[in-house]
Order: sequence, then structure tokens, then C-alpha cells
Amino acid sequence: MQAIKTVRHIVSNPGISLIRGLARYVGWQIRRRKLSFPFRVELTEGSHLLIERPSDVNGCVCLAQFEGAYDFNNMNFLRLVLETWPEQVVFDIGANIGVYSLICSEETTSRVIAFEPHPATADQLERNLASNDRKNVKVIRKALSDQVGELSFTDDEGSPVNRLMNDGERGQATIRVSVSTGAMVCEEEDLVPSVIKLDVEGHEVEVLRGLGDLLSGIQLLVIEENAGEGEVDALLPESLMGPYYVDYQARRISKTKLRKEDAVYLHRDFAEELGAKGWTLLL
Repeated sequence: MQAIKTVRHIVSNPGISLIRGLARYVGWQIRRRKLSFPFRVELTEGSHLLIERPSDVNGCVCLAQFEGAYDFNNMNFLRLVLETWPEQVVFDIGANIGVYSLICSEETTSRVIAFEPHPATADQLERNLASNDRKNVKVIRKALSDQVGELSFTDDEGSPVNRLMNDGERGQATIRVSVSTGAMVCEEEDLVPSVIKLDVEGHEVEVLRGLGDLLSGIQLLVIEENAGEGEVDALLPESLMGPYYVDYQARRISKTKLRKEDAVYLHRDFAEELGAKGWTLLL
């Protein structure tokens, strides 16, 4: 079943030819049992993932091996936004091994704050940033939520979907991690984000709640759809419109979802600027 999902994802990616994508997939399946470490996986022409040990190989690495920029629309849209509107402060909340942090930091004027609380994953994140010589990314080894302190976090080695545990949840290996709110981090770091990528495996609402009034200044929010749309909409200011989906090739943003990629919310003013740059907005 997973193989079918992966092939469908490859087929739906306009950034890679079908033949090349399937060839990379088949080749990976053949050689993955005899991998020689370390090796690199090219993400874009300007970024790569450094794979130093078997535990570094997770689902994100596999997708990058097959497709490169596997979230074709959102990844390329973020690159374009940060190139066109430089000097943005980007929060990569749920940074994992750093795929989105690497993409966002390709624009050297961007300041990227990568939040990753799992110690082993944060180690791999920092190795990837160092391998790409990214000086404009700061890693914060905390989870964001609507409270401050410590919470239980799943501890599945090499998993790209480790997450904060819900109250009363049992049955998985866990560790304790530091937790803070986005508002408190911004006060401590003396910064305000303008772009947020939020992917925390179901804890999105709590993260948004912890950002509080800072949400009014967000120009672009890319958010995982584990979050309940109604709950998210209730927390966001009226100035943030969505959820929408990006069609990068057509330069269009609409309610139509083309492939399995996360939703975006746009500030009204930013949407107008996109329209002025030739984007079609079917909002």
C-alpha cells in the first residue's frame, strides 16, 4: 500500500518526469540494503540532505531521493516568495531534519528559526544545516504549544512523525521535551515571524493559540492538514484568508487541491501583492 502511495506521489509531481521519478524509486529499492555511508540526497540545485547512518534514512529522505523537492507547489512557492520579498523571518515549526529550513534559507536574506524538540532529529537537522553552510538558520530545541514547561514526545527512532503526546495517551515510547509558546520565543529572541510553515502532527491548534496576537502579522502560513480547518479558522485573524492550495506551474492559488500538499493562508495585503505580480487568485 505504501508503495502505491509513493508512486502516486511521484506521478503527481510536475517537477520530475515520470520516467526519471520511477527510475529513482526503483533504483533506491534495489540499492537501499547496501547503502554506503555517508551520502547525499539532492533536494534542490542549492540544497542537499546529508545521510551519515542508517537511522538518518526516514520518509522525508526517501521522498527527496525519489523527487527532490517533493512538495513541488509549496516548496517552489516558498522559494519564490522569499526571493521576491527578501528579509523575511520564517518560523519552521516542526522542522524535523530540515527540508523546509534548507529550502527557505536558500534566500540568504531570510532569517529562519527551526523548531525541533526531538534530540536525535535536531542533531540531524543541525548536521544538514552545517553540510549546506546555512548561517541564516537558528535551531531551537523546543516544541511550541500554548503552554510553557515540559511535555511527553514520542520517541520512534528515525521517524519523521514523532509528536507531542495528547493528554492521557499511552502505549508508545516517549521522552520529555521542553515546550514554550511562540509569543514567548519571539519576546526572548526579539523577532516577529512573517512566514510560518507549521507541521506538528496534530498539535497545530495549540501552536497557533500560543502565537496569540503575532498571527495578525503573518503574511503566509503553510499548515499541515492534520489540523481541523474549523478550529484553525476560529483562531486566525480575518486578515489571513484560506485555506487555499498553490498551483505553482499555473501561478494560481485557489480552493482546488491538486496533490497531497498542505494548505496555505494568505494575508489580504500579501494576496494583493501576489496578484500584482501576475498570480491568479481564485479566492
